[in-house]
Parts: sequence; structure tokens; C-alpha cells
Amino acid sequence: MLALKPQKFALSFTCGSVTFMASFGIMKGPYEHAASMCTIERMPFSIIYIGSMMATLYLTCTKGGMKGYALVLIASGEFLISILYVDVDVDETRILNG
Repeated sequence: MLALKPQKFALSFTCGSVTFMASFGIMKGPYEHAASMCTIERMPFSIIYIGSMMATLYLTCTKGGMKGYALVLIASGEFLISILYVDVDVDETRILNG
């Protein structure tokens, strides 16, 4: 779906990601969740995650045609990479902490 309709993928994936992050905020508490995203270790992820999410939404809502197709595809790819980064980081922490 990403290669065929990147705008639809970007909107649905971004909404799902926002919902997923909001659920962490509800479980841990909004202040504690925001504080954990702003630690020194997580700051690069937070900046890339929020920046790529905003870029994906902006490009999805404003750009059209083939140029928009390519830009949304690139922004969505960056967004997916930021999600994979946090997944690897969480798994690495679990392995190290036993």
C-alpha cells in the first residue's frame, strides 16, 4: 500500500502512531511520558519521530501529483525508520537489563 497509495498510507499510519503514543501517555501519565521522550538518550528519536510525522502530514495534505507522491514516499520512509529505531532501542534495553 505504501508504494501504490502513499498518501492514504501516510494518513492511516500517522493516525495509528498518534493513537499508539497517546495510549502510552494514558498508561504512564502524560507528564511522565513526555518527560521520558525528552531524556538525553531519547531526544534524537523524539526529534526525528515528531519531525517526520509532521513532514508526512504536511506533504500528504499539501502536495499532489508525482512530486507529492515522491515526497510523501520519502517522508513516510523516514517515519518508518524512526519507528524501527525505537523498536531496536527497546529490544536492546530489554536484552541488556535481562
